[in-house]
Amino acid sequence: MDIYEIRLARLTVLLQRHRNNKAELARSINKAPAQVSQWFASHRRIGESVAREIEDRLRLGEGWMDRPLSLEEEPPKDRDQPTDPALEGDATTEGSALWRMIGKLPDNERHHAMNELRLQLLNARRAYTPREFDDFLGAIDRLDGSRASKKH
Repeated sequence: MDIYEIRLARLTVLLQRHRNNKAELARSINKAPAQVSQWFASHRRIGESVAREIEDRLRLGEGWMDRPLSLEEEPPKDRDQPTDPALEGDATTEGSALWRMIGKLPDNERHHAMNELRLQLLNARRAYTPREFDDFLGAIDRLDGSRASKKH
């Protein structure tokens, strides 16, 4: 998988976070809907500067668009145990219990719950620091990681 394929896969993740609405994704990254459509149709590639611009615009962290999905979005090894560091250590008992409960849901129900959490997080983005936002979104993606592996 070359860098352009990785960026397209990452763009697909972003599209899912925007309710599979290309126009909404285009607005959020300040690009024309036609340009976003051209990326998905492989008529245009996402270059270095555009990848960094998307990361900056969505506060994804530098290099996020260039990381292969499989490295970051592997499903938890044991759904009965919380595997996210944000929910370990000083995390509340309720947070750990919620993590375990969501992990036990059937895939389609867990995926729906994760999409709802993503949507709520995006709507409340201003309430979080960029680091908190990235950490929370990463935790959601890791819990819902099995969906990425099943689509490929």
